[in-house]
Amino acid sequence: MIRYTLLLPIVVTALLLASPAERAIAQKKTPVPSTQEQSRLIDQGTAMHDNQDFEGAIEKYRQVLAENPDNVDALYELSYAQLEKGDYGAAIESAERGIVYKSELLPLFYITLGTGYDALKETRKAIDAYVRGIRDAPEHYLLHYNLAVTYANTKRYQEAGESFRRAVVLKPDHPSSHFGLGNIYLIAGNRVPAICALSRFLVLEPLSTRSDAALAALETLIDPDLDSIVVVKRKKGKDGGDFPLTEAVLAIPDSSSGEMEGTVERFRAIFSALAGEQNQGFAGGYYAPYFAEIVRRKFVEPFCYYTFQSTGNSDVRKWLKSNDASVKSFLTWSGGYQWKGSTR
Repeated sequence: MIRYTLLLPIVVTALLLASPAERAIAQKKTPVPSTQEQSRLIDQGTAMHDNQDFEGAIEKYRQVLAENPDNVDALYELSYAQLEKGDYGAAIESAERGIVYKSELLPLFYITLGTGYDALKETRKAIDAYVRGIRDAPEHYLLHYNLAVTYANTKRYQEAGESFRRAVVLKPDHPSSHFGLGNIYLIAGNRVPAICALSRFLVLEPLSTRSDAALAALETLIDPDLDSIVVVKRKKGKDGGDFPLTEAVLAIPDSSSGEMEGTVERFRAIFSALAGEQNQGFAGGYYAPYFAEIVRRKFVEPFCYYTFQSTGNSDVRKWLKSNDASVKSFLTWSGGYQWKGSTR
């Protein structure tokens, strides 16, 4: 069973590419598969791990490795259990042993390695681990995501944004990457891109503590009186883009009398404006076509009610209950949407 290690805190640079000579040097060993008995011991270990018995789990994995030192399944589970236990030095050592093998677990060893260094506040080594991992497994979204988190936590926001953007392209349905990118756009003062990223996050994760924070930020961002609420330093450029049509729509006062009805119409106007600005930076090329299609398919209403669930509004709950088929149609379409740059 493959188990993933994620960095949780959220408030790539031009990635280093290996030369042909470096690639030639980085030869990987071939792992030795588990025997039936070894698989049984690993399963016992994962069950112990899940019950927080890290010492027991570690002992099971060591039994396997004593018989088969080239068993990458046991080696990964060992590094993961050591990480969860808080024995970061041991986790790093086990992960370093694991990255010499050619296996599907290779990116996860790098993630464990980077996470261990992050936990020890050795940021430069953590970044190096993720960059090495991306060199060996460039299409693994969690490497880009964890690298972005490390950059963000050290206030290297430009590099964090680049890595989050790569992560959402590789894995469009990963909520944390959209949430992280939305926060980077907020920090940079990129209002429209922040609306896009946070809106997409709420489609994927409408009910959580993070959803509360994302929705609060989104409601502020679409408020026509934003400039009187909070000072936002607007920035332009290839990362955020320039969205004059959408900004003009955002400046129009909301004259609607109904709370959710007005919200629906406001998002309809915002997404319609975005449809004409699909050449504006990453957000225009990646997010805008998705929201333009929401308008075209008449999904603005289910989008709004579904993403506003965390408000606890009784009208929202009532609408969702009465329009279940509409919501399911929206989510089915959204789940199958072909994102720009994605290979799924």
